[in-house]
Amino acid sequence: MDQVSNLVYNALAKRQGVVLPGIGTLYAVTVPAEMQKPGVVTPPVNRVELVTDELPGIPHIVDLIAGYDQTDPEQAREIYNRWLAENCSEEGVTIGAVGNIREGVFTPDPGLEEALNPVDTGAVRLPGRIDAKRVAMWVVFAVLIGVGISVGAIVWYEYSEQMRIVRLSEQPVLPASVPAAPDSPAVKVPAAAGSDSSAGESGAPAGVDSSAAVPAKQPEPVREPATVPAAKLVPATAAMHYYVIVGTYSTDQNAEKFIASAKKKNDQLEYAKIPMPNGKILVSVFGATAETEANRMKNEVSGLFPDAWVFKSKSAR
Repeated sequence: MDQVSNLVYNALAKRQGVVLPGIGTLYAVTVPAEMQKPGVVTPPVNRVELVTDELPGIPHIVDLIAGYDQTDPEQAREIYNRWLAENCSEEGVTIGAVGNIREGVFTPDPGLEEALNPVDTGAVRLPGRIDAKRVAMWVVFAVLIGVGISVGAIVWYEYSEQMRIVRLSEQPVLPASVPAAPDSPAVKVPAAAGSDSSAGESGAPAGVDSSAAVPAKQPEPVREPATVPAAKLVPATAAMHYYVIVGTYSTDQNAEKFIASAKKKNDQLEYAKIPMPNGKILVSVFGATAETEANRMKNEVSGLFPDAWVFKSKSAR
């Protein structure tokens, strides 16, 4: 690139301008962004324009040459005139790395366009605007999804818990072992004195028949403490198919405590214990062959037992 072309290139690349005697004025302008259609915009573009007049306030090429070569204006003008004669032809004036001027029209060089616009100048599609209505719709949609997941989780848990109870009821029930009653303490009875014993040996006074001696006092039998009758044990495979359950306990002792407390509130109900294969004990207050009867009874005792529910035994299926 020659000296004059280099000075012109630098001036335009800095988005300035330069006056070229005999040609006109080249100067860089910025075209603002333009909305082509809704959602599509053309970004700002820098380009070079040519006017045939010498515009004031824009650097002159002769001054730029004089400053670059440290010469006087006359010598700088001679350098410019010589450069113009060398680069002028029938096709116009060609400025190296800047462009071509022909019949008053400037065609920029691709290298200059890249320097003026280092980024892509093609049309850009803007992202859709998110308004308040759309945000509200997304929030409602997210809430509905959350509610659906929660309800599904609750239904799944209740179903799995019911199936677990059904599976447990299908397992064989081992007969409950009855603890053996403790042996009664042996009572030792003193042997009666023989009839042939003498008075001194038997301890009876002289002249008294030994057979008339006072018999030894028998010990009183030990009385067992009174116990509260326990609730009957009903297997889950009994004749009744449906049971109204009011409690579930891990030990027989806890179940008996609950039954004793419940009888204080209502002793007319028929409390029974249903052992489960997993060791749990269900406390029942009603048994029926029809599910409707069990549900009716559950509703009647719901005031006393709010957590009552109906257990379906294996024989009901």
